[in-house]
Amino acid sequence: MGTEDIQKRIKEVLDTVLIPMGSCERHGNPYTPLGLDGLVSGAVVERTARKTEVLHTPLMPFGYAPEHFGRVDEGFRVFEEAAMIV
Repeated sequence: MGTEDIQKRIKEVLDTVLIPMGSCERHGNPYTPLGLDGLVSGAVVERTARKTEVLHTPLMPFGYAPEHFGRVDEGFRVFEEAAMIV
């Protein structure tokens, strides 16, 4: 769907646009991919948009999960340890 088609649809009938969102976070196990929240959200929005005939945007890959922030200086320490190995 091109820009002109989208503009026409918005002017004529559109009052809803679905926006999939999902954070990119670790889940603590080896079998779920990084970004799983976004993959699931994107799939749900695509199917819903198709069934309801509304538009949707691309995935907005962000979220807020403070439990995954780690401790102060943790990221830098991990970087230093990795540099020592190399």
